[in-house]
Amino acid sequence: MRWKGTYMSWNAASVRWNASLVRWKTSYMRWNAADMCWKGRRMSWKASYTSWKG
Repeated sequence: MRWKGTYMSWNAASVRWNASLVRWKTSYMRWNAADMCWKGRRMSWKASYTSWKG
């Protein structure tokens, strides 16, 4: 019976860790997408500035 309780607590901890991992992955992906968007915007701004300068 004690083994069952240990297993259940370990399972709960694993589920918690998994959830936090998913949250971290989601936030990282969001940050990555924002970073890529900003990089693309900066590149397009540079290109338009270069073409405007001639």
